[in-house]
Amino acid sequence: MTHSFFSFFRIQVFLILLSSSAFGQDYIFPEIIPMSPGLKIDVIPGEDFVLSYVMDANQGILTLTIKDGEFNQKHLEQYSIGRGLNKVNHEVNGEKVYLLLSNEGPSKTLAVINTLNSEVQFFPFSINLGKIDQFKVNGNTLLMIEYLPQGDLIQFYDFQTEMLITLSEFTFPKTSIWDVQVKDGIFDILVYKKGKFRSQSLMMIGFNDSGSKLFETEISLPGKKKYIFRSAKLIPSQETGYSIVGTYSRKQGEQFSGYYHVGINDGLEQNATIHPMRSLDGFFDYKKNPGLRINTNNFRRNMQVYQTYANRKYIALATSSDNVPKEFVHFILVGHNGERVYDTALKVLYELGGSFSYSTLALNGKELYFIFEGNSNINVFPSFKFYQMKNGQLTRILKDQNYLEEKSKDPEWIEIKYYHWKENKFIVSGIETINGQKRHVIRKIEI
Repeated sequence: MTHSFFSFFRIQVFLILLSSSAFGQDYIFPEIIPMSPGLKIDVIPGEDFVLSYVMDANQGILTLTIKDGEFNQKHLEQYSIGRGLNKVNHEVNGEKVYLLLSNEGPSKTLAVINTLNSEVQFFPFSINLGKIDQFKVNGNTLLMIEYLPQGDLIQFYDFQTEMLITLSEFTFPKTSIWDVQVKDGIFDILVYKKGKFRSQSLMMIGFNDSGSKLFETEISLPGKKKYIFRSAKLIPSQETGYSIVGTYSRKQGEQFSGYYHVGINDGLEQNATIHPMRSLDGFFDYKKNPGLRINTNNFRRNMQVYQTYANRKYIALATSSDNVPKEFVHFILVGHNGERVYDTALKVLYELGGSFSYSTLALNGKELYFIFEGNSNINVFPSFKFYQMKNGQLTRILKDQNYLEEKSKDPEWIEIKYYHWKENKFIVSGIETINGQKRHVIRKIEI
C-alpha cells in the first residue's frame, strides 16, 4: 500500500520570513531552542530550485522550504513524520528530490518532493538494513547500501509495490562498493575487490530496477604493469557512457602515484589515461620554492580524493592527506576524454583530520572554486575562505565575513555550510542568533 502526504498529519504554520535586498536572506525556521542533537539541517540546490529542510527527530517534525530558480520562496510547510528518525540521505533526479529518513532500526520513510508543483508524498517502509550509507533512485526503485566490515549489503526496494530484493554477492571481506550512479534506467555500480598482495580488481556491474544483473566488466589501466587502485569515482558523461576517475599507486606501501581516467562508453569499450605524479606541474605550487622537491615520498601518505565536481566539459578533483607535515590540497582538472587541463596546489592549515569533508568544490567553465574552513583555533585561518582559480592560477581569496556581516547589533552564526548552486552562485546556510533567538538562515551569494 502506498502512502501519500494526505496520510500524514500536515501542519500549516505561519513562519517569519524576512528578506535582505543585498543578500537574499531568508529566515527558514523562526526559532530553534535548544539546539538538540536530533536536529538535522541541510540545503539541496538544483538547477532551478533550492530546497532546504530542518528535521527534528525528538519532535518528529520535518520543515521543508522550496525556492525557485530566482531564489523566490514558493513553498514552506511543516510535516509530522513520527519520532526517532535521525538520519537523512538525499538524491536529486531532475525536478524531484528524494529524502530517505531513517535510523539504525528497520523503520524508514521516503519523502518524494516535486519542486515544480510543491507536491510532497511520504512512503513509510521497513527493511532489515540498519544504517543507510548510500542510496540511489531509479524510477520507483531505491538502491540502498549499508557498509559492513564483512562486505557491503545492497537492497532494492520498490516503494510503489513494496517489493524488496537483497543482493548478497558483495557481502564478502575486502569487497567494497566505491560508487553508484543511474543512467538509462540502469544502476551502475563500481565494486573494488582486494585480494592477497597485489591481487585486486575494480569492476563495473550493471543491474536493472528488479535486481537482475545486466553486465559486468573489469576496469583496466593502460600498459602491462599492474597498478593498484586507491580510489574511484563514477561520473556520467554528457554524451555517452561514464568517466571513472581516481588515484592509483605503482606498488604496495605507496599511497599515491598519480591520477587516472577511464572513459567507458555504452558498448563497455574503455579508453584509459594516467597522470603520474612526476607529470603534475602544479603539485608543489603551494611551496615558496616549487622547484625544491625534497622528501616527495612524504606527500604520498594516505592521499585521498575528498571532493569531485563535473560539468559538461570538465572534471575537477581535490586531493589531500591529513598525515603529512605540510598541509596542502592538490587540484587537477581533466576533460571527459581524460586529458589534463591543469593542476595546482594550495597551502591550507588545519590540525584535525576531516576538515576536507566539509569543504566545497565547484566549477564554472574552467574556473575552479574551493571553500575551506580549516581549524578555528589557528589565528591565521580564522574562518571560511573562498579560493578562485583560473587556468590553474590563484586569482582571488575572500573571507566569508564579506558575506555574513549584518547591520544588527550582535549577530552570531554557527553551523555554517556552503553549497554551490550554479555558475558563480553559492548558498550559505547557518544558525543565526539575534537578541537571544536562533533562526535557520539561507542566503544566496555571488563570487
